[in-house]
Amino acid sequence: MRRLHFLSVAALLFSMQVYAQTGRQVTGVVKDSTGATLPWATIKLFTDKDSSVVATNSTGRFTFSSVSVNQFSLVVTSLGYQGVKRRYNLAPNNITAELDPIVLKSDPITLQGVTVTNANAVKIREDTIQYNASAYKVREGAVIEDAIKKMPGLEVSNDGNITAQGKQVNKVRLNGKDYMAGDVKSLTRNLPANLVQNVQVINDYGDQANITGIKIGDPQKVLNINIRKDKNHGYFGQGTVGSGRDAVRETAGIKNGGRYVGATNVFSFQDKRQITISGDVNNTNTSLFTFTGGDRPNVFGPDPKGITTTRSLGFNYRDDWSKKVKVYGSYSLADNSVYTTLKTVQNNISGQLPSVQNSNSTENTQNLNHRFKFNIEYKPDTVNYFKFIPTFSYSGGRTDQNFASRLQAQNIGNTLISDYTRSLLSHTKAPNFGLSALYNHRFRKRGRNFNVLLASGTTRNKQYQNPVYNYLEGNANAPVNQMINTSRRTDSLGLSLSYLEPISKKTYLEFNYQYHNVQTGADRLTDTVTGAGDVNRDPNLSNDYNFNFITNNFTVNYQVIDQKYNFTLGVTAQPTLLKGSSSATAPTHKTIFNFSPVLHYVYNFSDLQALALDYQGASNSPVYYQLQPVIDFSEASYPIQGNADLLPEYNNNFQIRYNKFGDGTGKTFL
Repeated sequence: MRRLHFLSVAALLFSMQVYAQTGRQVTGVVKDSTGATLPWATIKLFTDKDSSVVATNSTGRFTFSSVSVNQFSLVVTSLGYQGVKRRYNLAPNNITAELDPIVLKSDPITLQGVTVTNANAVKIREDTIQYNASAYKVREGAVIEDAIKKMPGLEVSNDGNITAQGKQVNKVRLNGKDYMAGDVKSLTRNLPANLVQNVQVINDYGDQANITGIKIGDPQKVLNINIRKDKNHGYFGQGTVGSGRDAVRETAGIKNGGRYVGATNVFSFQDKRQITISGDVNNTNTSLFTFTGGDRPNVFGPDPKGITTTRSLGFNYRDDWSKKVKVYGSYSLADNSVYTTLKTVQNNISGQLPSVQNSNSTENTQNLNHRFKFNIEYKPDTVNYFKFIPTFSYSGGRTDQNFASRLQAQNIGNTLISDYTRSLLSHTKAPNFGLSALYNHRFRKRGRNFNVLLASGTTRNKQYQNPVYNYLEGNANAPVNQMINTSRRTDSLGLSLSYLEPISKKTYLEFNYQYHNVQTGADRLTDTVTGAGDVNRDPNLSNDYNFNFITNNFTVNYQVIDQKYNFTLGVTAQPTLLKGSSSATAPTHKTIFNFSPVLHYVYNFSDLQALALDYQGASNSPVYYQLQPVIDFSEASYPIQGNADLLPEYNNNFQIRYNKFGDGTGKTFL
């Protein structure tokens, strides 16, 4: 990655990185002038290299678990009190340091007109951890991501991905509803921090669990950001413009070029109605949205980023059309151009013939992505609920690549095995349509509930590849000029039925059935081109493959819901069918029966301390390129051949989580 340097034209956003280090534990207590301890005071520790922040617990105590220096400063603040700054010089050892009590004097000016409603920095409620945004101070004009970086138990990577208690956060909501189809960075990197009331990290088990309270399967981490009530009316906007030169020195004949960024966000809040328009253009390898896709695995590891020029536009909408109808949805567009130069040295370890491969490549890629998702919630009365979700997405791309490879044996003479160049032209189109519908009915008997979920989708993918090889040394292990046309269509249908029967005020029985049917047809036609220009179909590299993956899931759960704990114990039986047919191989028909227990247990010791245990099992089908029994020579050095006899995998996952907050650190055991 190139290191970028900008000359600010209007406004550039900066953030302070907090580094984790090892060292001694530093503790202390914050009191007022009467001797009473001050809970939820903010303590910032500054050294010459970095900084960190914690909050006092309910008894006024704070702890920095790992301070690696002997000299540092503390800045202590609390609502209604005058802040203080103190400098410390500790003895050079690793013995836990207990600091003298820090006393804050009351600030009568600050206290005038102040009403404290809830000063807790962190709260734990069963499957939700809530952070009070005002407890994490950031600079004026900062986005909410800057505050999230200071929240215990949350980590933000350089590219904006968030992990909570060691698990990836893969969806974001604004005031409880999905924002930009759940795209996390689209909100965290654009919403001003001063608009936020709190940030919640939720273990979300899906719409059915949110309605019934029965939690089955592996939850996903969801970030929900709630707007302050006094900021939920009006218009808010911000913009960023910048340009400059690359800090990396230019090499002979290669210009680094200038770097630029321009972004704008407009938020309109009118109580329940929310409208957001976001736009972005830059060549600094940042993106407003995250789109995923691709079929063939990258044998070289993570994709290199190169220099990316991004043009993005997004629109998010939410409103209550009536007392019975609520809607929310979004549309996002990204047009990216990526230029990459790559040099690779790869050692191939083999007991018979160890080798080293030196390669270099240049690549130009054009990507176009559309994404639309809309949610309609209809509640005609107090016992019936409907939800409809139409979706559409499209991804298209064009790639031009030039690649050179030199492979040598690791022996005394460094014997040359192969030396070749390759040019590749590739086109891809992949539209995706989906529709799901949820119906829930609550019976008159308290706790009795029935719901049904229907989901369907169609994905088409068409790809053209033209790899052309020129061998300078060695023998070709693939046709030197190929034209590969791949056409794939996947149709999916899902059904889920759930019935909940109360046994007592705190105990329930749930009966659940899930059906999932995925049909995939994948045609791969490979033509070889001779030196004279003749085109011939290669039957060994061509195939039409169809496979069908069907699962039936039967589950019975017993659940106890109490103020202090939530407990679910059940059993799941899952018969699975995987069958395939191909013109090149015999038909396959694999039937597997899996059986596993279901366990979900959460115990809340207090608002700041909780223990959770989860166990669940699930089947996964192989993807088409793992099954299709022909060789893919689009990358000659690393060909791929599927195995039609592969079986579905069954994953058993057991997880233990322990969260404790209050000393400014989020301690988690996974």
